[in-house]
Amino acid sequence: LEVVSLARVDFVPEQITQSRLAAWTTDAASTEDVAQDWAFRFSPEFPAELKKLEQLREQLGNLQDQRQEIMVMRELPNRKPSYFRERGNYDTPSFAVSPGVPDMIFPWPTEFPNNRDGLARWTFDRRNPLTARVAVNRWWQMLFGEGLVRTPEDFGNQGQRPTHPALLDYLADQLIDSGWDVKQMLRLMMLSATYQQSVVVDATTLEADPENRWWTRAGSYRWPAETLRDQALAVAGLLDLKLDGAPVKPYDLAEAFAPLPTDGGSLVYRRSLYTYWKRMSPSPVMIALDAVKRDVCQVKRERTTTPAQSLVFLNSPQFVEASRALAVRCWNNQPVEIESAITEMVQQMLSRNPSPRELETLTHLYHDQRSRFEESPESLQAYLNIGHYRIPTELPPAPIGALAVVANTLMGLDQWTTRR
Repeated sequence: LEVVSLARVDFVPEQITQSRLAAWTTDAASTEDVAQDWAFRFSPEFPAELKKLEQLREQLGNLQDQRQEIMVMRELPNRKPSYFRERGNYDTPSFAVSPGVPDMIFPWPTEFPNNRDGLARWTFDRRNPLTARVAVNRWWQMLFGEGLVRTPEDFGNQGQRPTHPALLDYLADQLIDSGWDVKQMLRLMMLSATYQQSVVVDATTLEADPENRWWTRAGSYRWPAETLRDQALAVAGLLDLKLDGAPVKPYDLAEAFAPLPTDGGSLVYRRSLYTYWKRMSPSPVMIALDAVKRDVCQVKRERTTTPAQSLVFLNSPQFVEASRALAVRCWNNQPVEIESAITEMVQQMLSRNPSPRELETLTHLYHDQRSRFEESPESLQAYLNIGHYRIPTELPPAPIGALAVVANTLMGLDQWTTRR
């Protein structure tokens, strides 16, 4: 072999196989290349250097895996043509189409570039009558229960007209003038006399305005599912107010279609905003409280009243656990008289003092449940073991369990679940 002979065959070690010799003969390699390849591959330092290289590559791969990647979109230098398809058939293009916007809303200004940047400018331009009005209507709906336009999913000619068009225009102008400041707009709405009204209404006004289209009283509606959960954790002192972070998995039903594993520690007490949501298998507890599945866009939730919602408050680990933590708080603050502890509990949950009849009923419930727990330690232990939270060992278990039942009962009241 000519190349091998040039590379001094007498110094070629036995590890060089015939296949390698064949590769050398077919490659256009010089004598120096062959010699360098042989010296590198069969030198004593090669295994150590190769292992070091593999370790460095592994470290580089781990660093790259830890980096967060985001998709970045940009316009093509030459836009691909798009065609109208006859009867939707992909293989029957007819005439070319180009990007555009509905001229009935706001014609495309000539000074805007015909790309995504131009679409963003068109969306938030002051001359666009839709964006700001849709936004303030959603916030009004969030605060008052109903929007100025009561069909937020349809601002077109098939939707309802606004109850107060001039007010909608004013709020939209205020939003644009504020530089699209959301907090300022919410403050403006919540400091208004309309928002600060009472839900109490006389018979004459109720007959004249049964749907509250004139905003003669404050809106009354049940809190959303996420608010109810966060409210229970907050009053119990369990809510984790940490901002940002990865999604968390709170309690789920073991009998669900595809139950998710529950996170441990304080992660189960994070706000509902951070709850991991699986669209094909949403949380049955949240769905029972009228949360949306999120498989389609739904800008207005349906509000129902079903027995399943009461069962959620009575049996869901998150609410039972919150009731137990609230019971511990009230017991520590009022350990002498149970009536004082129950009064503080009502104040914490309903923002008022209980009436004499309510206090008597709740006290009777407490003593009844305490007797039942004292007669059945197994039931008491099972009730106290629901969830991750455990009561301090120095506290009496039966009174705490009975007081937790009282708190859990209050969570099922209309005054707890309803915004007034």
